[in-house]
Amino acid sequence: MTPVKISHTLRTGALALLLAACLPDGNAQTANAARAHTLVGSWSWTLFNGQCTETLQYRPDGVLISTSGDAVTAWRYSADAAPSAQGFYKLTETSTRYNGKKDCYGDVVDEEGLLATRYMQLNPAKDRLIVCKSASLAECYGPLKREPLP
Repeated sequence: MTPVKISHTLRTGALALLLAACLPDGNAQTANAARAHTLVGSWSWTLFNGQCTETLQYRPDGVLISTSGDAVTAWRYSADAAPSAQGFYKLTETSTRYNGKKDCYGDVVDEEGLLATRYMQLNPAKDRLIVCKSASLAECYGPLKREPLP
């Protein structure tokens, strides 16, 4: 019998689904706020001349699944309902699960239990966003592109 080779994309996607299924349900208020949020959906960008992709999947139930290379992290998130005067949405994220694999940079970073605050800014068409350390353009990455719905 010939062994079946499972692609990196399939392994990563299956792991993300498994992690998401193991997460506890969030409270109704967080879920309702997230459901209507403009960030809900999948966002991605490709690094290293197309060699690695990072994806942020903001779900309407207040769960974020982030992937970078083989690393998959599940987070609980809450976001400002509207952007600041400077156009930034403030997000607070708490990691709940991490698979301990290498990210796009070749690092293994234990993110479980990490509390992070990020600031997102969308373009006018709301199909691209940047992720920043503060409500400033000084330290940001992206742009991430909104993925079409399946």
